Amino acid sequence: GHEKGAFTGAVKDHRGLFEQAQGGTLFLDEIGELPMHLQSKLLRVLQERTLTRLGSERPLTLNVKIIAATNKNLRDAIAQREFREDLYFRLSTFKLRIPPLRERKGDILPMVVRMLARHCAQTQSQPWELSADAQHALLDYSWPGNVRELENVVQRAMVIASDHVIDAHHLMFDDSINPLDLMGDMELRAVQPAPYSGVAAPAAHAPALPVLPQSLHATVKHSEFSVIQAALMESKSREEAAQKLGISPRTLRYKLARLRETPDAVGSAA
Repeated sequence: GHEKGAFTGAVKDHRGLFEQAQGGTLFLDEIGELPMHLQSKLLRVLQERTLTRLGSERPLTLNVKIIAATNKNLRDAIAQREFREDLYFRLSTFKLRIPPLRERKGDILPMVVRMLARHCAQTQSQPWELSADAQHALLDYSWPGNVRELENVVQRAMVIASDHVIDAHHLMFDDSINPLDLMGDMELRAVQPAPYSGVAAPAAHAPALPVLPQSLHATVKHSEFSVIQAALMESKSREEAAQKLGISPRTLRYKLARLRETPDAVGSAA
């Protein structure tokens, strides 16, 4: 928080998050990512139960409960001098472990159903269906990225799928492979189905991209453009399109700029 006149543009007093949570609970997400210089400030607030607004000399007494969450091993972070040990013990009054998604298989499909329903409500579109193969693939995957990865996989599947039916081959899991690049292989998998290995062969209703008589790089660019174009056409803004693709708006702008520079990029990527 800050006082009026503390800096240029500070036209009125502002209560910070600790003040806003006075008498209640403040949730600090991703505490393991907090820079060291901010860890020391947080530790001082937790120890002294006071803070001073920017531009003020009057300390404010706090009555706030803290809940902190992280997906990092803070013991390892302490050993690597990335997290303060004194802050760790200050926060460790009562510890809860939330199992990773791979240990909560029963939560996966209800979460996906909720995500699809929320998307339909936001876009006022028809309901989505999830094939049996897609359900098996979702349950078989280990989900190293937990719920955030699940959201990205579902959003990408809605961009790629047709007829509002998500099949197993619409689910792009491997973070080491660009899911946009895999689109160029859909026709090959349709022509020569492989034995089931967690991802089913494309269904008959799935759109097949042609295998172009050009280099792999050009084919990948063409596939990437097709997916980006579909997302832009289905979205009200570039921010919404980026969210559906599971990338940041900045990354989407970068990809659009690169596509404009490519002579054989189809149509206009803007």
